[in-house]
Amino acid sequence: MAFEITMPQMGVTMEAGTVLKWLKRVGDTVRKEEPVVEIETDKVTVEVPSDAEGVLLAIAVPEGKEVPVGTVLAWVGQAGEAIPGSPAVPAPMNPPEAIAFTPAGSAAGLEPSSEPVGRIRATPAARSRARAYHVDLAALRGTGPSGRILARDVEAARSASPAPSAVPAAAPRRDVPVTGMRKAIADRMAQSFHSGVPVLLTAEVIMDRADDLLMQLEARFRKKTGGKVGYLPLIAKAAGIALREHPRLNAHWLGHAVRLFEGEVNIGI
Repeated sequence: MAFEITMPQMGVTMEAGTVLKWLKRVGDTVRKEEPVVEIETDKVTVEVPSDAEGVLLAIAVPEGKEVPVGTVLAWVGQAGEAIPGSPAVPAPMNPPEAIAFTPAGSAAGLEPSSEPVGRIRATPAARSRARAYHVDLAALRGTGPSGRILARDVEAARSASPAPSAVPAAAPRRDVPVTGMRKAIADRMAQSFHSGVPVLLTAEVIMDRADDLLMQLEARFRKKTGGKVGYLPLIAKAAGIALREHPRLNAHWLGHAVRLFEGEVNIGI
């Protein structure tokens, strides 16, 4: 029976991934745990191995295409073995660079567009970086398959242009003038941070109530999505609440004043 290689879920928030490069061609021998395809998520680029031995029977998703988690990417099995929705296909004597599996009912040789007409072709990681760096994807020329915009294209565009403001102009803010001793302390702290070694403070926290909450949340989360939930969302939520309750910690040092971000809390992980 042919073994399916599917788009893995590389984290509870991952919903889709992009096939960057096929490391094997149709008809190639595949060993167990040998990488077969390289994928890209909004956070990482990883190689997906095969859990079975045999030959690569067919490729279902071409390079540069984004598909949801769980989508079948390819099949591995014995030469000549049939795959779901297709008759037995003998292994080619001279395997081509890539053969895409065409599901029953679709036009032979025609690969439907993975994105709606007019939509910018970009990987999830590229879109994530573009939002963070305020880079206009429409102004970029992609270097990926079929002109798809990759994360490195956004990084290159960011390096070639001046850094945008970290906070939108419409965000509420208030500058508090600082002079005298407080200014001297702030200057020394900033100097220490850039020239010295940061100090890491740790504390032990009893997480029994957090465990109880996670058990309640996980049951509902698993029923709804099939995934798991960990401590990270609770920690992020607690940090956000703490910044609202202690607004002077939710601030930037400007060199002459403390900028308080009133009513706006951003957590970066």
